[in-house]
Amino acid sequence: MSDPTGRAPVMVVLSHPRSLHASGAGAPSPASLVQTVAGRVTAALGSSGAELIIHDLYAEGFDPVLVSDQLPDVDDVVGEDTAEQVDPLVARHAAELAEARALVVIHPDWWGKPPAIMTGWLDRVLMPALVRQRLPRLRRLLVINTRTPDRTASNHAAGDSDPLGMIWRESVGRHLASGQLERMVLRTDAADREALLSAVTRASGWAAGGPR
Repeated sequence: MSDPTGRAPVMVVLSHPRSLHASGAGAPSPASLVQTVAGRVTAALGSSGAELIIHDLYAEGFDPVLVSDQLPDVDDVVGEDTAEQVDPLVARHAAELAEARALVVIHPDWWGKPPAIMTGWLDRVLMPALVRQRLPRLRRLLVINTRTPDRTASNHAAGDSDPLGMIWRESVGRHLASGQLERMVLRTDAADREALLSAVTRASGWAAGGPR
């Protein structure tokens, strides 16, 4: 099913434990680059007129654990509809994602992989929907990763390997029907932070349906 009006929402999913939204009583934690980027993304998407669905996984207390009774077959990727039935929050995310025309995912590069909570979101929400072709409206996927200087240095020492990029390009991107996946890697020590955020604004415009 297509969305000829282009009014289907854009879903933004972010994960970082240092979240202003996730802070409880007392002083809020300092904003991470992930939170700063998320603010720029939502502002850019809002300016484009896109309807937004925003999920901060830490703030929501998303449960990343896929338990055994959600897997009727050990060789299955995820049990047929069982995860959605067990966890109402997973069901909500899955239903909203099914209506989205674009998805923006924002998270840090931790040891060449997403944070565990984001990995659980992939296992419980995104991958089952992609593999079963339940995302008829989804056309564009924008992934924004932040990376610390020590992580960048370790990549160079390993011959510029990018295991996190492989996860998104090969494990996720190959199941995206449109093939339209863009990924940005932002260093947390970037000298020109505003230039970096301007690039985020442009990429967000692409996610909303604009040109590259």
